[in-house]
Amino acid sequence: MIWAESKLRADQCFKTRGDVGGLVGTAFVVRDIAKISEAVGDELINYFGISYGTVLGATLVSIFPNKVGNVVLDSVGNPHEYIHDMYELGSRARTDATFDALLSQCVAQGPTECPLSRHASTAAELQAKIYAMIDAARTNPIAIPLEHARYDTTIVRGTVVDYSTLKTMAFLSLFGAGTQTQMLAGLDGALREDWAAYAAWRDALDGAFASQLDSEVCLGISCGDSTPRSDDPELVLDGMKAASCISRIAGGAGPLNGLGLRNPICAQWQISAKERDLGDYKVATRNPMLIVNNRYDPATPLESARNVSAGLAGSRVVKESKIGHGAIGAASKCLQDVIADFYGSGIMPEVTLCELDEPLLPTDGTLGGV
Repeated sequence: MIWAESKLRADQCFKTRGDVGGLVGTAFVVRDIAKISEAVGDELINYFGISYGTVLGATLVSIFPNKVGNVVLDSVGNPHEYIHDMYELGSRARTDATFDALLSQCVAQGPTECPLSRHASTAAELQAKIYAMIDAARTNPIAIPLEHARYDTTIVRGTVVDYSTLKTMAFLSLFGAGTQTQMLAGLDGALREDWAAYAAWRDALDGAFASQLDSEVCLGISCGDSTPRSDDPELVLDGMKAASCISRIAGGAGPLNGLGLRNPICAQWQISAKERDLGDYKVATRNPMLIVNNRYDPATPLESARNVSAGLAGSRVVKESKIGHGAIGAASKCLQDVIADFYGSGIMPEVTLCELDEPLLPTDGTLGGV
């Protein structure tokens, strides 16, 4: 069904936007950035990119290496996989480790601060109980009581707790501190069959991601940029199986999930960007670049940051001890100073690790009640 629905969506986009769809690719945006820089009289381009913005940034420095001023990439996607790999399997290298790190921190803080930890004495035991609940929901989904059911959710099912829904919710919750907090409280509720707590998690997540994951603009860009195409649904199924082997928490989730929204749609996409940067992303830039990445990131692992840095002569990677997606904005004076010094004076940092100045999880009771 996913394959057939994806074909309908790809065909409809070609029918309605096939004439201009090839003009929204990443390389065109890079050229727009260069033109804007020229128009305001800037000789060099200063840039900050996060998540997909790091792919845009890598493309920028690949096409215009001599125009690179102070460029920072935060939470780095692998541009090689983005262009050439339908499944971007490497992006899930630390998804399970991110989930496990949250559980470990929860257990370390104890039931008073993280009530989910009341269900186990160790992180491994807690993980086992959560996966047992998820696996049980594969064959025995639970109908949510009517007072907590919703029929208007966008990302996940609002009336049933099933295997795919739990996987999708858990994966998407790993991205930010707010949804991480809701997940830990929601999983505690699900284990206790407290559906009010579960529904609060579901609703917070749906509100956080609905507008992001339902955007066809994202499909137009990523599918147009990517090169793999296929008319064989088995290839997509094989990729989903491979991804499930890499990540237990993301594997088996729904189509709007950790295995990627774009896979079955981009495989059947009929529009290609009129320009794509198919280079090797190995360049000597005019000025060295700063790359920052969290130790645990569910979608842009530290391995991707190091991969990109290896191709950019003189670049430096700084790791932050945060759990989630996006290093910037964390409570870390170390990282704030690193970025400020780089943009202000072009100073490359000597440090390679920045610690947080506050606990990984809140201690104010927002993780649920005992």
